[in-house]
Amino acid sequence: MGSFDLTKPKALVCDLGNVLFYFDRQKTYKALSRFCYKPPDEVQAIIESTDIRERYELGQFTDTEFYATVLEMLELTDNDLPFDDFSQVWGNIFTANYSLFETLALLRNQLTLVMLSNTNNLHYLNIRKSYGNIMSFFFSDRKVLSYVEGIAKPDERIFHIARHKAQADFSECVYVDDIIEYVTTAQSLGMRGIVYDSNDKFISRVIEMGLVLPR
Repeated sequence: MGSFDLTKPKALVCDLGNVLFYFDRQKTYKALSRFCYKPPDEVQAIIESTDIRERYELGQFTDTEFYATVLEMLELTDNDLPFDDFSQVWGNIFTANYSLFETLALLRNQLTLVMLSNTNNLHYLNIRKSYGNIMSFFFSDRKVLSYVEGIAKPDERIFHIARHKAQADFSECVYVDDIIEYVTTAQSLGMRGIVYDSNDKFISRVIEMGLVLPR
């Protein structure tokens, strides 16, 4: 362990998808298939053959523009799939990782917590509706969302925004993500990185960094 690791971090920057919340896009494709009478794998192929999802995460579509575009791609009308139904179908794919939130509850007095996510408005609205209390408790207004900023990981600029929200230097921040590429980008800026694949491994890593988990 190098000297870099001996300084206790001051901020923890967490990814959202498959870190704070597990998600399953197949739920969306299966639900959409019931409206357009196409198999779920065909729905997935139609949507993922374009960059529409990535552009939506960059804020390049409003919710209604994104909705209209998906309807056109799936040969649906707003009578076939009203917007409110679409919002539920698109957004309701998340389940909280309560084990991680329990660990964060033990860390929140030692660190500033920041959330950094490539996401879109309908996904985030669903999370806020379903899990708003725990999100506010842990992250308050310290959230960095790609569709708001118009920038997405691995663009270094969004990590600068997260560092500013954390009110810490890069060397004082730990970045947690399930995607290795994004962790590598954070590390290239001077953050410490954790590739998240289980809460037990996460706990081991933060203890190595000098943080305390009261029992």
